[in-house]
Amino acid sequence: MKLFVVAYVSVGLFLASRSGIKIAKNLYFIFIILFAVGMIANYIFGASWNNLLSSEPIQYRYGFIRPAGYFGHYAPNSYFFSLILITLFMLSTKNLIIDKSVQVRKFYLLIVIDFLAAYPLTVRKGLFMIIPYGLYILSLLNPTKRAVFTVCASVFIAGFIFFISDSDMFLDTISNFNNFFTDDHAYIRGLIVYYGFSLFSEFFPLGVGNGLYGTYFSNMNSSVYEYVGLNLDVLTSDSGALLGVYDSGISAFIAESGFIGFVLAIFIIKEFFNYNKKHLDSYNYKIFKIITYFALILSITEPVWQNGFFTTFYTSSLLYIYSKNYRYKINGAWRKITSTSASPPLNQETTIAEAP
Repeated sequence: MKLFVVAYVSVGLFLASRSGIKIAKNLYFIFIILFAVGMIANYIFGASWNNLLSSEPIQYRYGFIRPAGYFGHYAPNSYFFSLILITLFMLSTKNLIIDKSVQVRKFYLLIVIDFLAAYPLTVRKGLFMIIPYGLYILSLLNPTKRAVFTVCASVFIAGFIFFISDSDMFLDTISNFNNFFTDDHAYIRGLIVYYGFSLFSEFFPLGVGNGLYGTYFSNMNSSVYEYVGLNLDVLTSDSGALLGVYDSGISAFIAESGFIGFVLAIFIIKEFFNYNKKHLDSYNYKIFKIITYFALILSITEPVWQNGFFTTFYTSSLLYIYSKNYRYKINGAWRKITSTSASPPLNQETTIAEAP
């Protein structure tokens, strides 16, 4: 639960700090610069750049070198890209009145960017962002337009899938997904997910115990892996550390903490949503929900609940959203809207002030 605990505390400290807005903005754009420069350098210098930043063997995927960027590993690049993309996408159209047609066009643009970025980033994590953003678009439309949008979006996505249906990325994705439902394979992420839910059921309601499955401390006690029959020789590196067992957040969490821990997690996450709903204007709360739902969906296949990089990028995006709280774009400039309501009502008079 590192992700939600750190984010919760960070927002609390941010709201208590007068200099918080400036710090949040500077941090956010420093990350953007590091990401952009790191990726450009990666593509120019290739393996030599990766050797400079990462101790891992150079890997290629889909014909591209797996970029380390400035973050030393390829997965954080996708985490950062996805969170930054959706945050800036939505803030760029934060007006007093939501232009639904603009939001729909941005949804299709997001699909194109996500699919195209999956190849040079060599990871498919960003594609999960389509789900919460699509649900946001549906929430803007009336029932008739919602049905039309659903059909059009489905056809549009199906067209992309058909276009890449013979690619290694698509075939790998289908194979990996199928491996989540059986243990008759050697795909470690699939095995961790499969056995995680199996252990959750078998050791109901307490789980196997914290630090014993799918988390860092399970390096120190391999009894659960031996119990489910995982081949530790295949999973152990030359240094003695386990490999590839951290690739699912939710399955590791429920296996270790059981039903009771799962209920506690739901309570914490629900309170986190309530806290942000209370402190964010209505538009910013929508952005918060999208990036948070993205984190929840991604936890099925990624260790985002315990990953330091994802936690840092998610928290920085959340703080940047807070820096634009109660501020809207009016004639191309950010202006603060003062209102006694939680969000400025669109059919009542509001006061527009210069944003500091």
